[in-house]
Amino acid sequence: MRSYTFCTIAFFVLLSVIACKNPQDIPASVETPSIAQDAPLTVPANFSDQGIPQEMISELLSNGDHIDFMFNELPLSMNQTENSAIRTDMTYVSSTPIAGIPQGCAPMARKIYLGNGEILLESDLYFSQQCLFQVFIKNEKPLYGNLLTMEAVQFYGSLMEQAKTSMPEHLRNSYVNPLDK
Repeated sequence: MRSYTFCTIAFFVLLSVIACKNPQDIPASVETPSIAQDAPLTVPANFSDQGIPQEMISELLSNGDHIDFMFNELPLSMNQTENSAIRTDMTYVSSTPIAGIPQGCAPMARKIYLGNGEILLESDLYFSQQCLFQVFIKNEKPLYGNLLTMEAVQFYGSLMEQAKTSMPEHLRNSYVNPLDK
């Protein structure tokens, strides 16, 4: 148990260092991953094919003070409590919208954006070979979806590999990085 606690602490220290990357260091034009083009789409009611509006991103940047992550398949959750984490997180959202959620894609994590203790917005993070996007949710209703940037793919891939090394051995042996599938 002691080594698991140490590994968890080490994981969060590494995550803090990665998350504090200065957003000005990220190039404005980045290559954007694609999603499965041939998969049928599920289009939730009221889902906009325009992607998350800039006004909503501005609201998160102005009023957000931390992000909670809850992973669906991993025995961990985390939070980032710096406004710079939200700024960096928003650079991981491409300006390329998605028209719907490809069938066969499942979210890896739920992200909750908070400001002054109130939920401002939630999102489901999809992170697997053909599912590299984020769907923004309000009141449990999917509203917008955007592809992830290559920086996001690199960050989350690194995060998953780090999480794997922090897991107890019986979980580590059964975990497969979604990008390795």
